Amino acid sequence: MSRYKFRAWDKANKEMRDIVNLDWEDGWDDMSIKVDMYNDYFNEEEMIPMQCTGLKDRGGAEIYEGDILWDDVEEEYGYIYWEPRGAAFEIAFQGVCYELLDFDTISCDIVGNIYENPELVGIKENEDERN
Repeated sequence: MSRYKFRAWDKANKEMRDIVNLDWEDGWDDMSIKVDMYNDYFNEEEMIPMQCTGLKDRGGAEIYEGDILWDDVEEEYGYIYWEPRGAAFEIAFQGVCYELLDFDTISCDIVGNIYENPELVGIKENEDERN
């Protein structure tokens, strides 16, 4: 991945937004997020940032943290998340987690994300600590 890419879940409007700027002027614990629709900056309570993994699905779409993938070989859904202990993106399929470090592409299709389609992977509202 040549540069970092992010998007954000707009909690108030319940839609995905493209992030145009991230700012940490008050330190690492205080991120300010500017998205494509607004001139103002928001905090992580209002916009949930998600980083692009640098990988693409079978159809060529970029995979982001929070995306839900369908594996038609195993016939199951999985979702992408950041694992801070391993400092890596992982995918969880029915409780089994795999690191994404060794993949160039993923032989799955993006079918949604954990904020718009949580029922696909059994996530209940507010279960995700970032929701």
